[in-house]
Amino acid sequence: SRRCALFTTYDLLMVHYNAMDDEVWRQMHKTEYWGRDVWVLPIHQSSPVEHWVLCTVSLNMRELFLYDSFAEASPWKHEVSEIICLVARLVLLANANGYPLHIVTEEG
Repeated sequence: SRRCALFTTYDLLMVHYNAMDDEVWRQMHKTEYWGRDVWVLPIHQSSPVEHWVLCTVSLNMRELFLYDSFAEASPWKHEVSEIICLVARLVLLANANGYPLHIVTEEG
């Protein structure tokens, strides 16, 4: 759908491994995420049981949902902070590259 931006599992790893902004932009700008209502991020979870999880982000509603049939909420504290970091970086990168997203982040 034109309303969704579909990311890859690699995109979240870029934040985890502190990729440079130009590398993050080069990888993700093709999704045109700044014009999408919902961002879809598949996550490969390796432990405690290897499986896939789906994250959806709605900037307009300021909501993040994790769909994980195997886990409780507590194992996701670290991943949620990385997802929030990814979202903040994407907002800042879109703004810096001429695609304004009027979302306030802690970094500006």
